[in-house]
Amino acid sequence: MIPAADLIATAREWVGVPWVHQGRSRTGIDCLGLLIVVGQAHGLIGPHERWTQYRRTPSGGELVAALDVRLERSAELEPGCVMLIRGAVEPQHVAFCAGETMIHAWSRAPKRPRVVHHRIDTRWRRLTVGTYRIPGVRYE
Repeated sequence: MIPAADLIATAREWVGVPWVHQGRSRTGIDCLGLLIVVGQAHGLIGPHERWTQYRRTPSGGELVAALDVRLERSAELEPGCVMLIRGAVEPQHVAFCAGETMIHAWSRAPKRPRVVHHRIDTRWRRLTVGTYRIPGVRYE
């Protein structure tokens, strides 16, 4: 079992990396890519898992379906969990909860699209429509 704090520390190492749709490297990454590379760094997601069969704006529940197959739904927003965030109509974004803050690759980040780490304010709490635990992570 990997401590949730280790997962958060790895996600923090990506802060500042540019946002690129379906990116999976330090030259560019998207929100799902961040989840994948952090999970892979800890052996929680297989090395060949890519999750690239999605549009920039997921529709028809495809993001929720992908998460439901791979992660465990949780009723709590706790450090290390994955936040499912609603876009204009349906969920289309994920982020790591880091306690009172969140880490995510954000295409609408101020100044330039990139991985950011900031407070979970009222707006982000309102947009969060689900939370997931990653199998193999120890949540405390």
